Amino acid sequence: MPSAAKKRKLPSTAIENITKSTLSDFINEIQKKREDTAKSILDYDFNKKRVRIISQVQLVPDYCEGVVYWMWRDCRVQDNWAFLFAQKLALKNEVPLHVCFCLERVAEECKRLNISFHLLKSCDYDVLSKWIIEHKIGAVVCDFSPLRVPKNCLEEVKKKIKKDVPLVQVDAHNIIPCWIASEKQELTVWGMRNKINSKLDEYLTEFPPVIKHPYISSFDPKPIDWDEEIQALEVDKSVGPIEWASPGYNEAMKMLKNFLETRLNIFATKRNDPTQDALSNLSPWFHFGHISHQRVVLCVQKYKSKYTKNVDAYFDAAIVRRGLAENFCFYNEYYDSLKGAYNWAQKSLIEHRDDERTHNYTLEQLSAAKTHEDLWNSAQLQLVKEGKMHGFLRLYWAKKILEWTSNPEDALKFAIHLNDRYSIDGRDPNGYAGLEKVSEECEKLNISFHLLEGNGPDVLSQWVIDKKIGAIVCDFLPLRTPMKWVEELKEKLKEDIPLVQVDAHNVVPCWVTSKKQEYTIWNIRTKINGKLEEYLTDFPPLIEHPYKSNFKSEPIDWDRAIETREADKTVGPIEWANPDWDRAIETREADKTVGPIEWANPGYDEAMKTLKSFLEKRLKIYADKRNDPTEDALSNLSPWFHFGQISVQRVALCVQNYQFQYEESVKLYMEEAVSHRELADNFCFYSDNYDDINGAYNWARKTLEDHRKDKRTHIYTIEQLSKAETHDDLWNAAQLQLVKEGKMHGFMRMYWGKKILEWTPTPEDALKYAIHLNDHYSIDGRDPNGYAGCMWSISGVHDHGWTERPVFGKVRYISYDYCKRKFDIDAFVKKYGGMKHKHTVTK
Repeated sequence: MPSAAKKRKLPSTAIENITKSTLSDFINEIQKKREDTAKSILDYDFNKKRVRIISQVQLVPDYCEGVVYWMWRDCRVQDNWAFLFAQKLALKNEVPLHVCFCLERVAEECKRLNISFHLLKSCDYDVLSKWIIEHKIGAVVCDFSPLRVPKNCLEEVKKKIKKDVPLVQVDAHNIIPCWIASEKQELTVWGMRNKINSKLDEYLTEFPPVIKHPYISSFDPKPIDWDEEIQALEVDKSVGPIEWASPGYNEAMKMLKNFLETRLNIFATKRNDPTQDALSNLSPWFHFGHISHQRVVLCVQKYKSKYTKNVDAYFDAAIVRRGLAENFCFYNEYYDSLKGAYNWAQKSLIEHRDDERTHNYTLEQLSAAKTHEDLWNSAQLQLVKEGKMHGFLRLYWAKKILEWTSNPEDALKFAIHLNDRYSIDGRDPNGYAGLEKVSEECEKLNISFHLLEGNGPDVLSQWVIDKKIGAIVCDFLPLRTPMKWVEELKEKLKEDIPLVQVDAHNVVPCWVTSKKQEYTIWNIRTKINGKLEEYLTDFPPLIEHPYKSNFKSEPIDWDRAIETREADKTVGPIEWANPDWDRAIETREADKTVGPIEWANPGYDEAMKTLKSFLEKRLKIYADKRNDPTEDALSNLSPWFHFGQISVQRVALCVQNYQFQYEESVKLYMEEAVSHRELADNFCFYSDNYDDINGAYNWARKTLEDHRKDKRTHIYTIEQLSKAETHDDLWNAAQLQLVKEGKMHGFMRMYWGKKILEWTPTPEDALKYAIHLNDHYSIDGRDPNGYAGCMWSISGVHDHGWTERPVFGKVRYISYDYCKRKFDIDAFVKKYGGMKHKHTVTK
């Protein structure tokens, strides 16, 4: 997860009371629940609504010699609906199961499960499609993401694999699949909440286990040098290391356990106080898929009777609001642009485009936390130092970016840049760092793990043909690039190869939650809650696969794979010859200016450590302390969610166990982990403009345009924002937290984003800067939650119009004084060092 390829350690404060034995007991307890649910996925009544069939065919061809799970978002073995569906396909057809394109710790687990793990270098779809063809893969299952890059990749793979190979997508990221939660873009959290709540019982179920696969591949995966693969990544070394989050399932489980035990009980009352540690802190693990949202929600749910308000509040944040972000990115193609804002917001921002700004900061000034405001500076510094920002301060942070930039476009651009650059759940080498564990676990389960190099859809489709793969199952991520990958793979596959996508990220699959973009958290909450009982179930186990592949996975040099991430696209599928994962990770393309994240280590075990810590220490205070950035009350699982190393559903199931103990905390965590997370997926899935002002609602576009020329009191450059060099010590501290820790407290994220709008020349600049900073520094950057959050702060997505004011128009405003009333600003600023910087308006 951190941007520099180094081993990460959690701070002692997060895990001081979590010994290896207590963590092992916690993990074993969850494994027993899986085994009690079903012996294997064959004995489990799998909800087919979790799956989207991308290809034209559904039946596995007769020549099938294996099924491949194309993993790229939910990078874990257990509590992964996509992985489970892929094993179900392989078991039914009595063929080996292969995993392609995953994280290092996934490979370890795959090995234990007799599942081949293959590392395909680069996201090049040519690599995957060629690999599929070469190995006669009969079906492809893939992850889900609502962002444009994975969406585009999916389309490319679809084009390149044989038409007879099914390509299936599973939303293993959301509890309710994004497309089920809502069939359209939801415009408010109220709309999303209703839809999610109506489906939650159906989808919030326990997982069956992934079992040791009985069918062994005829070819072995090539050995992977993970160190070399990670070294090959291009890392921004200007971003410092994140100390608090280490990648992997166990680290995520540590954080979850800590949240449940120490912070859930204050979540409802303290979650909006950046000075309180009341949040789950699980965002990095969610982002990288190291832990399942569903698992966290299930764990939080156990505290329902004890911390009712806390659990309700967490559920709203984790399920409804997260779902709203997914919904936004899924249905709005302009999710990272002002075009994605609502009409009222676009109009309002345009009307105020030329309003005078009291300050006008560059991206550089914002990045360096060099503004006139100590609170904003502190929020930015938190983002820089910790790779995260408190959720409440994120609101203020982003609003100030709008206020301090030349136009709404700049504000959005700056906010996205800062989030993606410094946030721990941005694009990061530790996404690969967790794969080694996956490959090891696959090996134990008799499942091959393959790392392929090249253009994903091209290489995978060729590999599928060569290896005679009969079906492909893939992850779901509602962003442009992964969506494009799936479409391209679909085009390249043979017509008789099924391509199936499973939303293993959400509790309720994105497309099940809603069939349109949801516009409010209330709408998506209702839809999710209506489906939660059906989908929030426990997982069956992933068993040892009974059919062995007739070819082996090549050893993976992980350092070299990451070091050479930008591979020659003209080269066909390449599998690594040496099992050096460190080298594979070292070679990934990464921004060397962004330092390593120390607090989050990759892998399922690390995610489980964090989960255990959350359940035991923080879940109880989640309701009361989750909005206080000075309190450690969050789950801290975001990196593992982001990289798919823990299932949200697993977390939800664990949290749910506390519903009678911490009723309010469990409720609030479920809202956050399920509804809000799925709202973000919904947004990215249904909106092409999820990262553009054009993705804003009409009212927001209008109001931002109306105030485009309003005078800014401060104008900062992206460089100033990145370095936390503003006049606002709170904003600087938030930005420094993001830079240093790879995360920012959720409350501070609101403030941080609002200030970027306030301090940049245009709304477009504000959005651009916010997205840049988030993607650059956040450990879970380039995630639907990041895009939805930046769009909320700067262009009013999932919000409604407020009292009109300069620069913001009718977009919600958050002031320094408001933050001062919510939490101890001085304590937060002192923690991250958000000193004020003198600044005059840039003319």
